[in-house]
Amino acid sequence: IGTYTVFVNRKNAHNPDMADISSIPDLKRFVVGGYLGSSWASRHLEAQGVPIVWTNNLESLLRMLAADRIEMVSNNSAVIKYNLRLLGLSDKVAELPNVLDQAPFNLGIGKQSPYLSVLPEFEETLRKLTDDGTIKAIVERYTMSAPPPGPAAHDCVR
Repeated sequence: IGTYTVFVNRKNAHNPDMADISSIPDLKRFVVGGYLGSSWASRHLEAQGVPIVWTNNLESLLRMLAADRIEMVSNNSAVIKYNLRLLGLSDKVAELPNVLDQAPFNLGIGKQSPYLSVLPEFEETLRKLTDDGTIKAIVERYTMSAPPPGPAAHDCVR
Protein backbone atom coordinates (compact mmCIF):
# COMPACT_ATOMS: atom_id res chain seq x y z
CA ILE A 1 0.00 0.00 0.00
CA GLY A 2 1.29 3.43 -0.93
CA THR A 3 0.90 6.01 1.82
CA TYR A 4 0.43 9.67 0.87
CA THR A 5 1.58 12.18 3.46
CA VAL A 6 2.75 15.79 3.70
CA PHE A 7 6.38 16.93 3.69
CA VAL A 8 7.46 20.37 4.90
CA ASN A 9 10.69 22.27 5.33
CA ARG A 10 12.09 21.03 8.65
CA LYS A 11 12.07 24.51 10.17
CA ASN A 12 8.26 24.60 9.68
CA ALA A 13 7.60 21.10 11.03
CA HIS A 14 6.26 22.40 14.36
CA ASN A 15 4.03 25.07 12.85
CA PRO A 16 0.63 24.49 14.55
CA ASP A 17 -1.26 25.33 11.33
CA MET A 18 0.61 22.57 9.52
CA ALA A 19 0.20 20.11 12.38
CA ASP A 20 -3.60 20.42 12.04
CA ILE A 21 -3.63 19.05 8.49
CA SER A 22 -5.83 15.96 8.41
CA SER A 23 -7.34 16.01 4.92
CA ILE A 24 -6.58 17.17 1.40
CA PRO A 25 -8.87 20.25 1.62
CA ASP A 26 -6.75 21.43 4.58
CA LEU A 27 -3.90 22.01 2.11
CA LYS A 28 -5.73 24.83 0.32
CA ARG A 29 -4.36 27.49 2.65
CA PHE A 30 -0.71 26.63 1.91
CA VAL A 31 1.70 26.93 -1.02
CA VAL A 32 1.78 23.31 -2.20
CA GLY A 33 4.24 22.02 -4.78
CA GLY A 34 3.79 19.25 -7.32
CA TYR A 35 5.78 17.89 -10.24
CA LEU A 36 4.61 17.35 -13.79
CA GLY A 37 3.71 13.72 -14.30
CA SER A 38 2.40 13.17 -10.77
CA SER A 39 -1.02 11.82 -11.54
CA TRP A 40 -1.79 11.54 -7.81
CA ALA A 41 -1.33 15.30 -7.32
CA SER A 42 -3.51 16.03 -10.34
CA ARG A 43 -6.28 13.59 -9.40
CA HIS A 44 -6.36 14.25 -5.67
CA LEU A 45 -4.96 17.68 -4.88
CA GLU A 46 -5.82 19.73 -7.93
CA ALA A 47 -9.20 18.02 -8.28
CA GLN A 48 -10.11 19.13 -4.74
CA GLY A 49 -9.15 22.73 -5.39
CA VAL A 50 -5.67 22.75 -3.89
CA PRO A 51 -3.61 25.30 -5.84
CA ILE A 52 -0.32 23.75 -6.93
CA VAL A 53 3.01 25.26 -7.92
CA TRP A 54 4.17 22.82 -10.61
CA THR A 55 7.81 21.97 -11.31
CA ASN A 56 9.27 20.02 -14.21
CA ASN A 57 10.49 17.12 -12.08
CA LEU A 58 10.66 15.68 -8.60
CA GLU A 59 14.23 16.84 -7.99
CA SER A 60 13.30 20.49 -8.61
CA LEU A 61 10.27 20.13 -6.36
CA LEU A 62 12.25 18.73 -3.44
CA ARG A 63 14.97 21.35 -3.84
CA MET A 64 12.30 24.09 -3.73
CA LEU A 65 10.87 22.60 -0.54
CA ALA A 66 14.31 22.36 1.07
CA ALA A 67 14.97 26.01 0.13
CA ASP A 68 11.60 27.00 1.67
CA ARG A 69 10.29 28.33 -1.67
CA ILE A 70 7.10 26.29 -1.23
CA GLU A 71 5.46 25.32 2.05
CA MET A 72 4.73 21.66 1.44
CA VAL A 73 4.59 18.65 -0.84
CA SER A 74 2.06 15.86 -0.59
CA ASN A 75 2.80 12.62 -2.40
CA ASN A 76 3.83 8.99 -1.92
CA SER A 77 5.81 8.83 1.31
CA ALA A 78 8.29 6.14 0.24
CA VAL A 79 9.02 7.83 -3.08
CA ILE A 80 9.59 11.22 -1.47
CA LYS A 81 11.78 9.84 1.34
CA TYR A 82 13.88 7.81 -1.09
CA ASN A 83 14.47 10.80 -3.35
CA LEU A 84 15.24 13.09 -0.41
CA ARG A 85 17.97 10.62 0.55
CA LEU A 86 19.34 10.50 -2.99
CA LEU A 87 19.51 14.28 -3.09
CA GLY A 88 21.00 14.62 0.40
CA LEU A 89 18.02 16.69 1.59
CA SER A 90 16.63 14.44 4.33
CA ASP A 91 17.98 16.77 7.02
CA LYS A 92 16.13 19.76 5.53
CA VAL A 93 12.66 18.21 5.09
CA ALA A 94 10.29 16.61 7.61
CA GLU A 95 7.30 14.33 7.08
CA LEU A 96 4.15 15.22 8.99
CA PRO A 97 2.50 12.22 10.68
CA ASN A 98 -0.98 12.46 9.17
CA VAL A 99 -1.82 10.15 6.29
CA LEU A 100 -3.96 11.84 3.62
CA ASP A 101 -4.49 8.84 1.36
CA GLN A 102 -3.52 5.23 0.78
CA ALA A 103 -3.46 3.35 -2.49
CA PRO A 104 -2.57 -0.25 -3.27
CA PHE A 105 0.37 -1.15 -5.46
CA ASN A 106 -0.62 -3.78 -7.99
CA LEU A 107 1.33 -5.92 -10.37
CA GLY A 108 -0.02 -5.58 -13.90
CA ILE A 109 0.36 -8.62 -16.11
CA GLY A 110 -1.35 -9.39 -19.41
CA LYS A 111 -3.83 -12.24 -19.70
CA GLN A 112 -1.68 -13.76 -22.44
CA SER A 113 1.60 -13.46 -20.51
CA PRO A 114 3.78 -16.58 -20.34
CA TYR A 115 4.35 -15.71 -16.67
CA LEU A 116 0.75 -16.31 -15.57
CA SER A 117 1.70 -19.77 -14.35
CA VAL A 118 4.19 -18.38 -11.81
CA LEU A 119 1.72 -15.94 -10.20
CA PRO A 120 0.60 -18.30 -7.39
CA GLU A 121 4.24 -18.92 -6.42
CA PHE A 122 5.02 -15.21 -6.74
CA GLU A 123 2.09 -14.27 -4.48
CA GLU A 124 3.12 -16.89 -1.91
CA THR A 125 6.70 -15.59 -1.91
CA LEU A 126 5.47 -12.01 -1.41
CA ARG A 127 3.24 -13.17 1.44
CA LYS A 128 6.20 -14.91 3.15
CA LEU A 129 8.47 -11.89 2.66
CA THR A 130 5.78 -9.67 4.17
CA ASP A 131 5.16 -12.00 7.10
CA ASP A 132 8.84 -12.37 8.02
CA GLY A 133 9.51 -8.61 7.82
CA THR A 134 11.75 -8.71 4.74
CA ILE A 135 9.55 -6.33 2.72
CA LYS A 136 9.49 -3.85 5.61
CA ALA A 137 13.29 -4.03 5.95
CA ILE A 138 13.75 -3.38 2.22
CA VAL A 139 11.42 -0.38 2.29
CA GLU A 140 13.18 1.02 5.36
CA ARG A 141 16.58 0.55 3.73
CA TYR A 142 15.54 2.83 0.89
CA THR A 143 13.51 5.38 2.85
CA MET A 144 15.43 6.00 6.08
CA SER A 145 17.92 8.85 6.54
CA ALA A 146 21.13 6.88 6.03
CA PRO A 147 23.01 7.36 2.76
CA PRO A 148 21.23 5.53 -0.04
CA PRO A 149 22.62 2.46 -1.72
CA GLY A 150 23.39 2.65 -5.43
CA PRO A 151 24.29 5.45 -7.84
CA ALA A 152 24.46 9.16 -7.12
CA ALA A 153 21.29 11.25 -7.06
CA HIS A 154 21.96 13.02 -10.32
CA ASP A 155 21.95 9.63 -12.05
CA CYS A 156 18.55 8.55 -10.72
CA VAL A 157 16.15 11.36 -9.92
CA ARG A 158 14.17 12.97 -12.73
